[in-house]
Amino acid sequence: MIKAIFAMDEGGGIGKDGTLPWPKNDKDLRWFKTNTTNTTVVMGRNTWDDPFMPNPLPRRQNVVITSRGMNVYENTTTISITDARSWLSKNSHKNMFIIGGAKVLNTYWDMIDLFYVSIIHGDFNCDAFIDTHNIKSLESKKILQEYNYEGLTLRVIE
Repeated sequence: MIKAIFAMDEGGGIGKDGTLPWPKNDKDLRWFKTNTTNTTVVMGRNTWDDPFMPNPLPRRQNVVITSRGMNVYENTTTISITDARSWLSKNSHKNMFIIGGAKVLNTYWDMIDLFYVSIIHGDFNCDAFIDTHNIKSLESKKILQEYNYEGLTLRVIE
């Protein structure tokens, strides 16, 4: 099963200048860590290069979709953009999360079975977005779990 986990603002924005645009949110970070520890996390090269994200993410198998060479670390695999869809299909039996960025999420949206979405309340003047038609597709799906906090909503959507 391929899952996605990501945070977005109320306008579907997920990033600005290559990183998260909102202030650190401990509940959101705990949600991410709790759900992704001991899993495979798949990300694009820009997410990997985010200066605020540890590389590799500890206690996870890290998979980076990239068209450029990069240093490979323990628990890290690189796959080419041209091989990514096939790799995801062949490995969909793994406990796997696509974690971003926008290009990777939007490109492989049709392969995702379960969405773990953090909605950060507000508009953060993002420059990277989940496509509008993908956000609309979430609205027609079943919400399995929802948690509401001040400034944050966490949802699991099938």
